[in-house]
Amino acid sequence: MMLKESDAILDEVITAWSGKRHWPSFMGDNIVYESNHQGSATGEFAVRQLFEDNFPGGMTVHVNTTNKVVRSQTQSSTIAAYFYGRTTDTRLQNNDDVNFGGMIVINTFSGSVERVRVHMNWLKGNKNIVHHWHFPYERQWQPGDSVSPLISEIDAPWHAYKQAHTPLSDEDAISEAWFQYAWALDMADYSLFNGAFSDDASADLPPMGKLKGRRMLVSTLKAFRMPWPWIQHYGVPLQIDIAEDRQSASFLLGRIIPEQDKTADGEALYGAHYKIELKKEGSEWKMSRMDYFPGWFTVKNEG
Repeated sequence: MMLKESDAILDEVITAWSGKRHWPSFMGDNIVYESNHQGSATGEFAVRQLFEDNFPGGMTVHVNTTNKVVRSQTQSSTIAAYFYGRTTDTRLQNNDDVNFGGMIVINTFSGSVERVRVHMNWLKGNKNIVHHWHFPYERQWQPGDSVSPLISEIDAPWHAYKQAHTPLSDEDAISEAWFQYAWALDMADYSLFNGAFSDDASADLPPMGKLKGRRMLVSTLKAFRMPWPWIQHYGVPLQIDIAEDRQSASFLLGRIIPEQDKTADGEALYGAHYKIELKKEGSEWKMSRMDYFPGWFTVKNEG
């Protein structure tokens, strides 16, 4: 699957899932939909009904996607991405809204979407607007809690396909190194850190401080993540500079804060940024240094 094809599939599935009464032609007849906020369904009629019930009439919704990763093998493909959005009910007079976010994994076979998994990770705002949803647990798991339909070790595209047959440019592969780091941290899939960092990697990550070596990075990040199972890192590549020998690169990435991703003028707004250095090990790009800088900025004032 080409990356442009995956962009189109992701965009159309998100549009349908957003309750827009749009049903893409590439949806399989026996499509399976699994989610932690709506439940599950099989077949076009049942899945379409859940999609339309997601944001019923009177609700406005805007959904964005980031951190997209694609893996393909022969006729099958996996498309994974983060999403975040905002919805409001125009029938209410208080103009309240609710922000939400999570992960989506789409499985295709021969160009047909066979399965869609959605894990709603967090909600902020007036939850009464989406009272028809099952709310995600924004705390650590406890006995009696339901089981999530999205399990990172199984659904992460890096595990589903060990070798990517999707042609990646160096720029795409560099971006994906950080996406792999974000998935590893957010989904507690710590084995993925091995593919994201070089063995001699270092980082400056407030409030954890300066970390040196992949072992220290992984153990510290694991301890940092444990209390916050709802944590999610949305990132947008802003600038990639590759050395002439194509063996090292520098990378500027903006971190999106979903509740405030635009300025008053509609310009993209970021709540922090990462300055990253990478080196190529064999055919893989790995991060050798990553520094995190909190603080609001737009691309124009980052310089």
